[in-house]
Amino acid sequence: MNKPINLEAKLAAFDGHWKPHIVGDYNSNDILVVKVKGEFVWHSHADTDDFFFVLKGRLTIRLRDGD
Repeated sequence: MNKPINLEAKLAAFDGHWKPHIVGDYNSNDILVVKVKGEFVWHSHADTDDFFFVLKGRLTIRLRDGD
């Protein structure tokens, strides 16, 4: 069994926004954490599925058909 990841500690270990950091892996997929602030230009990753887990604050993702 994999060791649990303390996401708050991982996020506290770096500064800056919009710079993903790999903190682990699951089923051959990277687990990344990132600090976000403000707006970011919409884009897609055709070869991946993204999962967003917000630890603090709010995140609105605007898609073509709505938020």
